[in-house]
Amino acid sequence: MAVSPRRPSGLGTVGVSAISPGQYLLEKAEGVLTSKAELAIAGGIDRTLLQAIIDGRRIDAAAADQLAAATKVSSGFWINLQTDYDVRGPNAAPSAGAGCVPG
Repeated sequence: MAVSPRRPSGLGTVGVSAISPGQYLLEKAEGVLTSKAELAIAGGIDRTLLQAIIDGRRIDAAAADQLAAATKVSSGFWINLQTDYDVRGPNAAPSAGAGCVPG
């Protein structure tokens, strides 16, 4: 299964929500594959790993390497996607200046 290496819309854009690697995989597979099992089989990804990623597990270098091999997109893309989600996703720590009004 080849995945478009283009960054998701809004990635790196201020004020736009980040997307998790699992959500990105699901969106790319939508309409092409009928189930997570089919996605795992088509991509050659371990089903347990795939389910964990879809459920929101943070990917590490090893998972990024498996995703890269399965999708023909670099492991760096997957790491960058995870990093962006960590920084701007729903569980991200607020920035030091967030909510501060300049004096």
